[in-house]
Parts: sequence; structure tokens; C-alpha cells
Amino acid sequence: MIKLPRLPYGWKDQPQLFERYWHEAMTQIEQNINDVLSIPAIEAAITAAQTAADNANNAAASITSDDSLTDSYVDSSSYSGALISCDSAGVITIKTHTRVYGNTTLNPSVSVTGATITATGVAAGDILRIYYNDSSRAGGAVTYSYTKDPAAPPVQKGTTHSVGVVEVPASGTIDGQEIKNPGYVYL
Repeated sequence: MIKLPRLPYGWKDQPQLFERYWHEAMTQIEQNINDVLSIPAIEAAITAAQTAADNANNAAASITSDDSLTDSYVDSSSYSGALISCDSAGVITIKTHTRVYGNTTLNPSVSVTGATITATGVAAGDILRIYYNDSSRAGGAVTYSYTKDPAAPPVQKGTTHSVGVVEVPASGTIDGQEIKNPGYVYL
């Protein structure tokens, strides 16, 4: 609200009084105009703050999503016998199973179709770590992969889902171990 100073009676006899009142009126008008002109700057600051808040929320959602995968595991009650087995020729069998995510609201449990893959370039005693990538976390038919490099085990993050581990036997077939739920300790 603008409230301009009024000239007092008798100002004609005192020119410096008029000058003072004129100066005060112009200062107040300038201030009000500058306040109106600063609204776009305020709006820009609000937009920048909203963008920063959105980015923070997206980062938090990404962390929650990664945590959901990191804390995921294979439900051992969703299949019978061993989830993973391997024979001396490097043929790996993975049974159909249920993947349970750490945040079941964000990522409900899904059924993952089993498969048979053949590991090449492996020898008896090699430890194979089985995993698959599923960016949508939809389960179903996935493409299983393996690594035998102990320095580069598959890490459950982003799209990588660890299934378990199995050793290549010298003869016959051997059962492997599925990834366990967080907090599970092997005895």
C-alpha cells in the first residue's frame, strides 16, 4: 500500500519543507516500484527452490530403489531342492523362483523363470556367481550370466540381480547356494 506524505499547511512560506516532502514521496514511490519489480526474482528463487526439492526427492527415491534391490533375495520356499546346480561340463541349472525385494511396496515380489546355461572356459573348482539384469524388476524370463572372477562378483545395484553361487565339480553334479535375505548368517 502506498501512503504518500501530505504537504502541511504553510508550506508555501517554507520551500525547504516542500523539498523534504517531495523527496520522501519519491523515495516511497521508488521503493514500491522496486518491490513490484523484485517479484520475478522472488518467483525465480521459488522455482529454483522447487527444482532443488524435486532433485532431492528424486535422489531419495533412487536411493530407496537401490536399497530395495540391494536388500532383495531369492525366496527359498518358492522352489524345492537346490536353486542352482552345476555339472562337471559347466552346465548350470537355475530353477524358477521368487525374487523378494527389500521394499515390497516399491517393488512387489516377482516370479523369475529358471533356465539352463553353459559356462565356458571353466574348470573343476571354479566358483561361479550367477546373476541377471532386470531394469524393470518385472521378473519372468531373464537372461542369466555368470562370472568366475572373484575380484569382480556381481553387486546387486542398478539392474543387477544376484542369484547365487556354485562350484564346478570334478565329476557329477553339485548344488549351489542362493543369495540369502539380509541378515542371514551361514553356520
